Amino acid sequence: MGLTLNSSGWKLEKETSHGDSVFSKLGPRGSKIYKLVGEVDIDPKALFTEMVYNFENMPTWNKAVTLGRIVQTIDSSTDVVYQVASEGPGGVVTARDFVNVRHWKKIGDNWVAGGIAVVHDDEPPQKSIVR
Repeated sequence: MGLTLNSSGWKLEKETSHGDSVFSKLGPRGSKIYKLVGEVDIDPKALFTEMVYNFENMPTWNKAVTLGRIVQTIDSSTDVVYQVASEGPGGVVTARDFVNVRHWKKIGDNWVAGGIAVVHDDEPPQKSIVR
């Protein structure tokens, strides 16, 4: 994974006024992958704890998320989560939900996390939310 993150060929997609940058490139299997580069003003251990172990509290600090829950713990660094994103301003984007498997690990001084959408029997699609 570190080879992909640090490899050449990333195309700048967008830069925000806050200094964040979104890059993309084609992955080894031809699918588009994204990399976000930015700074977060928080202790790395506190951020890791919030993102991984307090996942269900995400709606309290991320107003774009209305629900987050851990569906299944697979091992100490892998789980399945369910998340609902709120409707966009003015109803332009409808509410969406996601079922993802997440995996994380520390490589040197860096935390690396990845996820991919999965189908899970405990979280079937809902008619009122786009998946």
